[in-house]
This record gives sequence, C-alpha cells and structure tokens, in this order.
Amino acid sequence: MDDKYNCHYDDNDTSTNNYRGTYHYEPNFEEQKPEPPNTFATASLVLGILSLVLCCCCYVSIPLGGLGILFAILSKTGKAMQGRAKTGLSLSIVGLCLTLFLTIAMIASTISNGEFQRQYQYYQEYFENTL
Repeated sequence: MDDKYNCHYDDNDTSTNNYRGTYHYEPNFEEQKPEPPNTFATASLVLGILSLVLCCCCYVSIPLGGLGILFAILSKTGKAMQGRAKTGLSLSIVGLCLTLFLTIAMIASTISNGEFQRQYQYYQEYFENTL
C-alpha cells in the first residue's frame, strides 16, 4: 500500500530508513577537497606568537610583529582572511603595542631617576668644558 509520498511500507528493502522512505547516497569526493594550507597565514600566526612572547626584547619583537602584520596582509588572496591570518594579525599588533609600551615605560623610568639626571649634568658640564 502506498501513501501520498509513494513509500512502500511492505518492502523489506535494506535501503529504507526509520521513516520508511527510501534513500540513495552517493558521496561526491571530487567536490570535498580541502583547501591547501595558506603558508602566509601560518607564518603570520607563528610570528605573532613570537612577537607577543618576546615583547621584552624590542630588537627582536618589533621586526617579528612587523613581519607578522605583513604576512597576514599577504595571505589575503581575493577571499576573506583565514582564521590563522586574523589571529596572527591581532597577536602581531598586540605584541607591537606591548613592546612600544614597555620601551616607553623603561625610557620614562630611566629619565625620571635622579641618578640619570646627575649623569646627564656631569656629561653636559664635561663637554662644555672641553669645547
């Protein structure tokens, strides 16, 4: 007996599902190829992590952060930016900002120190007397 969806309830076919309807599945593996990994996005992520970890070493962190930002921008090839590239971009920016903040704080604390001012006065007097 058929219902309005033409399902055969009396069939003992193994291809019927629990809803008593037949199904047919043919996987199409040609359309499901994964995208090749974007090496610029991966490089941006690695450089962003290194920039953040090495933020106390400004000679190392600033070039790493700059290259991380550059590689994140280069990884965008006509499509939306991948998650790795976005994360690398944000980590590189945070690493650069933290490096600049720590460098400015170090310079400010050194200048505000009394010993620095005494040494500066000494060198200033020394060079005025020798010229």
